Amino acid sequence: MTPFFELHFVTLSAPQPRPEGDELKAMAVHYSRQLAEIIRNLKPDGIFLNFEFCWDLFGVPEFVIPFDPTRIICALWDDVVFHEANLAMIEKLGLNRILVADAVSRYRYLQEGLDASFLACEGSDEIYFADSAVSPKNQVIFIGNSKKADREEMLSRLSSQVPVKIDFSRSQSYAQLAGSLRDSQIAINFSKSQPDPQGRVRFQFKGRILESIFCGALPVTETCPSTQLLFEGLVPQFGCPEEALSLIRQYLNDPVQRRRLADDLQSIAAKYRPKNIYRGLVF
Repeated sequence: MTPFFELHFVTLSAPQPRPEGDELKAMAVHYSRQLAEIIRNLKPDGIFLNFEFCWDLFGVPEFVIPFDPTRIICALWDDVVFHEANLAMIEKLGLNRILVADAVSRYRYLQEGLDASFLACEGSDEIYFADSAVSPKNQVIFIGNSKKADREEMLSRLSSQVPVKIDFSRSQSYAQLAGSLRDSQIAINFSKSQPDPQGRVRFQFKGRILESIFCGALPVTETCPSTQLLFEGLVPQFGCPEEALSLIRQYLNDPVQRRRLADDLQSIAAKYRPKNIYRGLVF
């Protein structure tokens, strides 16, 4: 398969805790010079840029990217929680083109007059696919970190009523994760974020929704406006454990309805595979 881009990955690794004051300024100058040399040697057509969790470094006035900002595409993954910091950095760097992993965030950037598109990380054809030959062993699965928000309480209440396979493993590969989803009828998803710097809790779009759909499992998710937008309101959503239990029982008891809905969601999700987004990018 011919690749869309020849990619070179450049990581700016900084010590932790991050230096401050003159030391941070010196680091910004150092990295700016390194970037200038890399750009001079590679002569790239464009740059994909992510600065999340490095706002202090990128925000130093001395930090510059010596490249045409119209050919820099900013990729953001945690924008729901950190929108204000991301927007400030976009303005500081003079950027206009945004790829963001949340539909609501996309609209917020469009309102600012920026060129914004939705892009999720998940969607490789080789990893995320459904297999009609698989007879799922799990009725319900949860894959992820149970410590966030109120997930432990929610999972405890759900698993006392229906069999939920809870997988906390962070060591499994993406292929193994996809296999676990193919082996499940329903994938439970939670969307509450950890509190942001102002203590606000957001309802965040999670890639697990796409992973589940691509692998043939029906996602049942905590309330999430972005999921509502992306999937035309078809993904079952709940606001409390009782609603979650009702939805899980409904779709476990009606496999025909569950399969039909999963197929409809796959048809919608196909347009969100990253390859279909990358095809439309021009530098």
